[in-house]
Amino acid sequence: MKEAECIVSRFDEFCKLVITKSIKDYSLLYTPVWQCGNEILSEFECFFLRAIDEHPGITVNELKDYWGKTQGAVSQQLSALEKKGYVHREKSQEDGRRTEVYLTKEGKNLTELVEKMKLKQAEDAVKELTKSGYTEKQIEDFCNIYEKLENISTHNIKKFFL
Repeated sequence: MKEAECIVSRFDEFCKLVITKSIKDYSLLYTPVWQCGNEILSEFECFFLRAIDEHPGITVNELKDYWGKTQGAVSQQLSALEKKGYVHREKSQEDGRRTEVYLTKEGKNLTELVEKMKLKQAEDAVKELTKSGYTEKQIEDFCNIYEKLENISTHNIKKFFL
């Protein structure tokens, strides 16, 4: 991978970390931000679909733990995405008590489109930062420092409050 592509990819990962934290901590759940054809998706819906894409067969309980939301909130979101035709549920082959969640073809296509849009957004942000005088090394360092601070913060929260 070329160095420019690497920094764009790293910045995109950084943005995902920041936005995921924002969603979890500040409940920015239903703000419509992504226009994909006729569909307008919230950041939460995008990350919800991405989580299912990255973990095919994930359960509602696992999604609940992943997002730190109630089972009711996750089930409600899942039902809405099911009605739109982006996800479907199946009983587990191994354990009939478990219901697994998968993307439909439409959900997979939508997830891929959103990921391309997000990568383009990260690319544009990196271009803007470099035009403003920041080097790719400085952008990388910033992403690394933020990630370390986030890990320290998460560790301290678990250590002192959970």
